[in-house]
Amino acid sequence: MRDTVTEPGVSGVGLLNKALQVLDQFTPENPVWTQAELGRATGVSKSTINRLVRYFCTEGYLIQNEIKGPYQLGPAAVDLGLRASAQFDIGTMARPLLEQLAGDTGETALLAAYRPRRREAVYVVQIPGPGEGLRVFQSVGSSISLYAGAVAKAILAYLPDEVQNEIVQGPLEKLTDNTITDPAILIHDLAEARARGYAISREETYTGVYGIGVPVFGHGGSVVAGIAIAAPTFRMDSATMLEHAQKVMAAAETISARLGDTGGSR
Repeated sequence: MRDTVTEPGVSGVGLLNKALQVLDQFTPENPVWTQAELGRATGVSKSTINRLVRYFCTEGYLIQNEIKGPYQLGPAAVDLGLRASAQFDIGTMARPLLEQLAGDTGETALLAAYRPRRREAVYVVQIPGPGEGLRVFQSVGSSISLYAGAVAKAILAYLPDEVQNEIVQGPLEKLTDNTITDPAILIHDLAEARARGYAISREETYTGVYGIGVPVFGHGGSVVAGIAIAAPTFRMDSATMLEHAQKVMAAAETISARLGDTGGSR
């Protein structure tokens, strides 16, 4: 008989949300957690954490390698991830278009998927540009905050107002001298990105790097990812920037259409 998770005042969708919060803490960067750490990270009560963790262990979604030791994802979670990957892989679908984009622009092309529960994006694909000189590289699988950089701001600009405001209010860590850390300036920058259809990063995350990012929309018109090109600033004059922006927008529109976006008003 399967274990059940019940607690007075915590049930239904509320309990499901707490359960997903717990599982969402297990990332490649932080794969191992104690119950106490999970409670602090999620704000879920000690008793509910204990019940959820015991349930996940029973079902194989978490494992504990030693008595009273920390927890990590179990075989059921791995199986679920493999099944999801087999059914849908935005990176595989978008890769040919990003390869074409990198070839057409001569610059590195990137795709980052939005992770709503963590308020961040994760790099899924990177195609190095064929251009000579400095090439920009991002580590595939690494996560990024949404307030700095072209692909991040392209996603942030189209998130629901309440989510966007939460992120904009910070904290906003200064990554370079050009990182926007003033919420009012960032809000204005996001409004401009929406007006023109693409976000611009002028050395916001890396010194000497210029980026152009465009959102990718899924079925129903919600933003699910972003694509961008990244180039050294000395190769990105105004005319080149405008020309490349059109190519990035065209690639993003094609990817969005393949994901079921109908291109309605936003």
